[in-house]
Amino acid sequence: MPAPSVQSRWQCKLFSKKIILWTPIRQFSCPEFPKPIKVPAELIVPSIKKNKALATPDATAASRRSAVQGRQQKRRKRKSDLPYVSVVPGSWQLNGAIVLLCIVATAVLYAGDLHLGFFRVDDQQYVVSNPWIQGITWEHFTQILSTPYYLNYSPLHLLSYALDCAVGGLNAYAFHLSSNLWAGVVAGFVYLVALAITQEQRTAVTAALLFVVHPAHVEAVAWISSRKDLVAAAFVLPCVLAYLKYRH
Repeated sequence: MPAPSVQSRWQCKLFSKKIILWTPIRQFSCPEFPKPIKVPAELIVPSIKKNKALATPDATAASRRSAVQGRQQKRRKRKSDLPYVSVVPGSWQLNGAIVLLCIVATAVLYAGDLHLGFFRVDDQQYVVSNPWIQGITWEHFTQILSTPYYLNYSPLHLLSYALDCAVGGLNAYAFHLSSNLWAGVVAGFVYLVALAITQEQRTAVTAALLFVVHPAHVEAVAWISSRKDLVAAAFVLPCVLAYLKYRH
């Protein structure tokens, strides 16, 4: 086997513990010496064993733990130094005011449905004759979460009915008002999602207003049994915002 030529910054370090001996005598060449240097194996192997003996398991484990802790501290410092960047441009005061305006505008626009009462289609089964929403108890809560109602599994939908019934009883006015507020919350989230995507305030406000006044949403708002669409949108849109934040 040819002798290795030491030409790097590790020159002439003959007793390094990283040297692996394959023959009893090794030859090392160094630019400072005219002839190769022969080192017997018995002179290097004891030093290697001595270095290994000094590196006890406890010392090795302690050094590893300290190294891991140092890396974790560096990561935390690097994360803390990063500035917080919101996916939604503009001040939170202005955006919050626009969201509140969307809720109020929706409630005013759909104020005419507050005196419609319960419809004969589905409202009687979903609300009036539904025993699961008449009282917030542990039994009703487990039934809502575990059992489909009229072949539909929508627990949050039924929980919103239970909350309305706990606040205002079986009063259609309270249920319609709740649906109007749900629609306003969804309109506010539409504004935030549009603002996060377009980064333009006017475009986001236009999208929210179009959502509020569009006639396709009248059924979901005025029909109490169709509130499931509003509840689903009120949870899907924040998820979209969270995804946009992750991508950002």
